[in-house]
Amino acid sequence: MMASANVALVILVLLWERPGRAARLLTPAHWRVPRLGTLLMVLPLAYPVVAVIAPGWLTWRANTLLHAAGVVLWALGCAGVLWCVRVMRGQTGADGIVDGHRLVTTGPYRFLRHPMYVAVLVSSGGSAIAIGSYVIAMVALVFLPVAISWAATEERLLASSDLGQRFKDYERRAGRLVPRLRHR
Repeated sequence: MMASANVALVILVLLWERPGRAARLLTPAHWRVPRLGTLLMVLPLAYPVVAVIAPGWLTWRANTLLHAAGVVLWALGCAGVLWCVRVMRGQTGADGIVDGHRLVTTGPYRFLRHPMYVAVLVSSGGSAIAIGSYVIAMVALVFLPVAISWAATEERLLASSDLGQRFKDYERRAGRLVPRLRHR
């Protein structure tokens, strides 16, 4: 069930996140981590399949309470991804800055500059706990530096665009992957 829900989530994200084929790319994103990193973003969402085919010694036995906590984290992460995509409405920095690009600072973006990456990490971690899989836990850990690199690339792109000053003001208010307790 988790694998099916994750596949549906990936398809929705891919459909909703893009600004559209007709959008004119003004500034392309230059990634330090190759686009192979996209696989690392999708792989955590396919982890239940990985856990099913992984040998038994790559899992731990989770008690009912731990399993339930993992399922709750997974569901919260999936809901967070959907919330981010809904609020973004195609305004992603993944491919670059497009004509008419706007800076999104509402919804989960009010507190974090990159809540989508946090939501994927929470979902991955929740799956690892729910299924009791070392494989999924390792995928989630490997995704963390990729997410940090992507966040830095998107931030450099936004800071160097026409949105630069607005982004710098936003950067002072919202944390990258962890909310700020106080505004600077």
